[in-house]
Amino acid sequence: MAWTAPRTWVVGELISAAIMNTHIRDNQIQLYNGMPAARVFHSVNQAINNNALTVLTFDTERFDNDTIHDGVNPTRLTCVTAGKYQITANIAWAANVNGRRGLWLYLNGATTIAGVQQPIDAVAGWGEQSLSTLYDLVATDFVETQVYQNSGGALNITASLNYSPEFMMVKVG
Repeated sequence: MAWTAPRTWVVGELISAAIMNTHIRDNQIQLYNGMPAARVFHSVNQAINNNALTVLTFDTERFDNDTIHDGVNPTRLTCVTAGKYQITANIAWAANVNGRRGLWLYLNGATTIAGVQQPIDAVAGWGEQSLSTLYDLVATDFVETQVYQNSGGALNITASLNYSPEFMMVKVG
């Protein structure tokens, strides 16, 4: 159920049940249930090959009130209700002192809409990355996370309760 823009009533207008349901009841339900949102995670470590862009997979939903995530495309969060969305990803890399790490948000598998790339702490060897952007989506647009590392060998994105890897989006307007 989508939000319906409020209307201007005119003097003498007959108000039907359909009009009341659309403009009052349905909007109140939308406000009560909250804006469309999903937050997903992956329950085990994901191995990321050296020197290759890799799309992350998410196997478990924390919540999803608009069928944004599905098992057919577990890498994606798909817009069902068009609007402005806050899109966020959090990851934690396994400790390794070599190379760089990157995290990007891709729209429809082709367009970068946000990204962060950084060298790893040369002493501790760990790397955590968070990325967030505000973006206008239309119905059927999908967003994926892609990661990159060049440590010299395969390296895990570590599964860490409530933190990594997490992927979420919420309609904000």
